Amino acid sequence: MFSIVCVLVLAVHLVTIVEPLSFVKVKNARLYLDDRNYIYVGTNFWYGANLGSLGPGGDRERLKRELDHLHELGVNNLRVQAGSEGPDTEPWRIIPSLQPSPGEYNLDVLDGLDFLLSEMSKRQMRAVMCLNNFWHWSGGFAQYTAWADGPGAIIP
Repeated sequence: MFSIVCVLVLAVHLVTIVEPLSFVKVKNARLYLDDRNYIYVGTNFWYGANLGSLGPGGDRERLKRELDHLHELGVNNLRVQAGSEGPDTEPWRIIPSLQPSPGEYNLDVLDGLDFLLSEMSKRQMRAVMCLNNFWHWSGGFAQYTAWADGPGAIIP
């Protein structure tokens, strides 16, 4: 019991030490970060959550190396795929997907997304998180339509 209390106290203490990154905001059609103009250099990093996963396809050391390299190049903003839909048996898909079937979530990929965002934070990088799109490789809106309409729905 004493060990559990010690771990909880340490966790609370560490949470208060970490200074959270502020969000980029829009004011008068301009981007601001901490009341200063936010100028960004960004790139697409759609596979980051899968790379950060402890499951299939994950490689956290590679993820850290890639983030370090991007940071050295001056990249401070990444577009990341925050959600992908299955089923994982479909061709040309991100595998494993975040949501292999309606309401079922892959905890390894969710943890990978969390790890990605944590590592980005260490490098003062921001994320534009794409929750859904029209690309077939991520499942996208077409997969939700297929789930709602049943077999025979057209997935482009």
